[in-house]
Amino acid sequence: MCGRYNLEDNDDTQALMDRLGVTFGRKDIPSFFNLAPTEQIPVISEEEGIRALRPMRWWLTPVWAKEITTQYSMFNARAETLDKSKAFQGSFRHHRSIIPMTSFIEWRKEGAIRQPYLVKYEHGCMAAAGVWSQWTDGEIVLDTCAMVTTNASKDFKPFHSRQPLLLDSDQANTWL
Repeated sequence: MCGRYNLEDNDDTQALMDRLGVTFGRKDIPSFFNLAPTEQIPVISEEEGIRALRPMRWWLTPVWAKEITTQYSMFNARAETLDKSKAFQGSFRHHRSIIPMTSFIEWRKEGAIRQPYLVKYEHGCMAAAGVWSQWTDGEIVLDTCAMVTTNASKDFKPFHSRQPLLLDSDQANTWL
């Protein structure tokens, strides 16, 4: 679920950044297409009251992990268990983020083939809830994140049982 997405540098993306109080110039964020887990993605986070768009590895590595690994699927986090999951509860309490995206790709099995579908929001750039963590081994410092998912809406269920937790501007401000 939600393993690929796009972020285009356009007026809708700029409007979302403005509504969330993130200042950036057009040269600061290029368009990204077909972003996948383990890649560096642009993420909105807030530290000491300052919101910034910064790159993070899309595959959360908890602060307590001994090493960076993809052994466990950590690029999505279930909204229903964020506060109970050892991997995500610290990030849920202290390091929330917004993952801006203009569309995402969902795959649906149709007969013998898997068909990709491009999902776009009719109101512009989407704000997906996320959590992040800063991992270090004493030498390397790595900011990592996961996208929060929830049960699929009625309209989305034909494609997948889960979907990104999408927030409007007020909800996104509260989430941060």
